[in-house]
Amino acid sequence: MAIQEHSFRLYIEGEVVEFMSASVSFSANKPSSASFVLPTGMQSPDIPRMSMVYLFYSKEYNADEGKRWTLLWEGIVVGSGFNKTQGQSNFSIACSDLWTYMAETQTAFLSHNLIGAES
Repeated sequence: MAIQEHSFRLYIEGEVVEFMSASVSFSANKPSSASFVLPTGMQSPDIPRMSMVYLFYSKEYNADEGKRWTLLWEGIVVGSGFNKTQGQSNFSIACSDLWTYMAETQTAFLSHNLIGAES
């Protein structure tokens, strides 16, 4: 049996972004989350909160087919920050799945309607 090589691509707001590491967490009855470590250059990345994030993976099937990309995870950016260790600086982003955004939107809508009804 041949060993298959996997590769990953990270998209933020439709643009491919280079990343050093990724961590995705899933648990029952809770929203999934992900964190990504991006290399920093001379400029700090400008990634606003609530940006859409997509992580794809592929594996080599054969020379004729090439790679087939499959969506592994999608969500939104909920936070970001810098980390400097041993002279190397990294930029990390924390993400949550889209259900978190939907729950926040529903809570805000219901809160607005309840406050509006009392006045």
